[in-house]
Amino acid sequence: MNHKNANMQIVITGLGMVTSIGLDVKTSCASARAGLERKSELELEIVDEQALEMESLTGNKISLITDGFDGVGRLVQLGVVAIEDLLKYSDLEQNELSNTGMAILLRDNYYQNAYLQRDIVEDIDDDHFRKEIYTDFEREYKEQFRVAERSLIKNIESYSNIFLKSKLKKCFFGGTADFMSVIDFACTKLRHNEVQRFIIGGIDSLIEGHTLEALNSLGLLHTVENEYGFIPGEAAAFVMLERHDAAVKRDALIEGVLVAQEKEMELYHRFSRKTVTGEALSQTIERCLRHSNIGRPASSVALGIGNINGDPFYAKEYGNTLVRMKGVGLPVDFVTWSTASSFGEIGVAAGPSAICVGIRAFAGGYARGENILIWLLSENASRGACVISKFKGANG
Repeated sequence: MNHKNANMQIVITGLGMVTSIGLDVKTSCASARAGLERKSELELEIVDEQALEMESLTGNKISLITDGFDGVGRLVQLGVVAIEDLLKYSDLEQNELSNTGMAILLRDNYYQNAYLQRDIVEDIDDDHFRKEIYTDFEREYKEQFRVAERSLIKNIESYSNIFLKSKLKKCFFGGTADFMSVIDFACTKLRHNEVQRFIIGGIDSLIEGHTLEALNSLGLLHTVENEYGFIPGEAAAFVMLERHDAAVKRDALIEGVLVAQEKEMELYHRFSRKTVTGEALSQTIERCLRHSNIGRPASSVALGIGNINGDPFYAKEYGNTLVRMKGVGLPVDFVTWSTASSFGEIGVAAGPSAICVGIRAFAGGYARGENILIWLLSENASRGACVISKFKGANG
């Protein structure tokens, strides 16, 4: 790699995280490596038809931090803790944030829209009344998105006592795999020298009131009656990206390199009742490996981090993806780990959380290779993958 290309590398210089098993990235990742999980009872109760009694749903809740908060307020609480952790981890001073952008992925209204269609308007025969319900629903969520976009980053800055002078502060809305669009946005701005560094992340909570009710009604949660559902969770995770030359100039600790990221749209989503093929996910993974110059066989990729969560839809698609990828040449000892195994289903926070786990694996020496493949499924049609590599240059 020539000097110019090396300078254009996008490197990872900071991590921040809060999960149900750790209030910072080091504790969260160490606990995940140890196989820890922390479930607690949630406020929503359901009927156990076998025992004929009420039973509380369980989830991976972040106690104390989110208690008493819902909606944007809950996301702000999570975001503040994770951002403060990132600043501490990266050892950045306030004056170094003057040329820093921020992009955060938030969950769209996919679950609520599916709940509306299947449980509320499905049996309504009056087309006009049905249209009114949809119109009111769209108006309500558009307003929620506007509030989040207008206030989320501003409140995170305020409560974290930081101030990003850059005008590049943006909220994205989508599914888990849409985090690749956030990465692409940040990398483009960095390579065009519009900012010196970029904080990217995702915040989500699947255990708050309306979301939890929708998930339960749709039959997606793990319960006594539904052993194939997922355990809901909540988390926030952030990653600091910088151009290699800028990171070296400020003597930053570089722990990884973002080598490639890809996103593809499937022809189906969870509730479309179409055949699950795994085609889009396999294409994104193959393109990532090819653009990473890893080649075939991809023997240097011994660890994959994804977001399968105990749900049949995700499991079937990932299984079909592996079948399609036989020609890629992943090593025989290739193993995968899922963010849901320790954190629960954390929605759009899964992408940045996977990067945090991967970088900490490099730092701790247990990554099993020089490259880590990260792949993401979504409830909607988006599928994504990226490759991060261990930084081989000198630090300090």
